[in-house]
Amino acid sequence: MPLLEVTHLHKSFGGVHAINGVSFNLEAGEIVALIGPNGAGKSTTFNVLNGQLLPDSGAVCFQGESVTGLSPPSLWRCGIGRTFQTAQVFHSLSVVENIQMALLSHHQALSGLRSFVSVASAHQVEAALQLAMQVGLAAHSRRCAGTLSYADIKRVELAMALAASPTLLLMDEPTAGMAMAERHALMDLVSHLVQARGMTVLFTEHSMDVVFAHAKRILVMAQGKLIANEAPAAIQTNATVQALYLGTAPP
Repeated sequence: MPLLEVTHLHKSFGGVHAINGVSFNLEAGEIVALIGPNGAGKSTTFNVLNGQLLPDSGAVCFQGESVTGLSPPSLWRCGIGRTFQTAQVFHSLSVVENIQMALLSHHQALSGLRSFVSVASAHQVEAALQLAMQVGLAAHSRRCAGTLSYADIKRVELAMALAASPTLLLMDEPTAGMAMAERHALMDLVSHLVQARGMTVLFTEHSMDVVFAHAKRILVMAQGKLIANEAPAAIQTNATVQALYLGTAPP
């Protein structure tokens, strides 16, 4: 049984078919890239999978159960995590406090920011420090997130996403704004976490060096439709993908 089953998803905005009959599966332990030109429907697909948008029709099943229409917090607690193109962290809080915020949310112990301020210093400190270590930020765990490099801020966000022990992690352009070495370092870390935790990752990405180096399978969208679902080697020689998106095969 696939970990995630997406069946005939449709989502329109007025007369624009942002998602037009998209279907695909994700298997446990996969790292899958979702690519396509601007306006292809990638973000809309992500927002439906994450519960931020309701599909007009179609279904999303996770671990054999329908999760269509569930809210982002409900999906978060079901085991579907997400990171964003622009990192969503609290810049005025330390690395470990950001992670504690996520742990509090996962355990439904957070009723508001004031609640967090009053209890965060004592809540699951060791768990938060362990997550900081897993993403390579042990030495910076007490630093204010706003003082970190952008690449390290993305690692903080990743640690926050891991606080819920997700089975599936959705990553929206995880390496946007990074230098090449930083991009590959982050995705190497993600690959390690996939193996260590048994996670599945679906990520969108515009950097083809990242996609072809780290994805085991690639989904390609154009004009709201899924036009390819193949291994990287096959995508490189797919004539339709070449014409609509890649232009020339990567070296």
